[in-house]
Amino acid sequence: MDGLREIPGREALKLRAEVASMASTLRQQRISLDKRIMKISELGIPV
Repeated sequence: MDGLREIPGREALKLRAEVASMASTLRQQRISLDKRIMKISELGIPV
C-alpha cells in the first residue's frame, strides 16, 4: 500500500483508470453470468 503513494501522479491516474476498467468489465461479466444462471434455473435445473 505504501508503494502506491510513491507512484507519480500520472502513473497513479493511469493505474486507477486501468483498475476502473477491469472492475467495469468484471461487473458486466457478472451480470451476464447472472442472466445465464437465471435462464438455467428457469428450465428447472438446480444451480
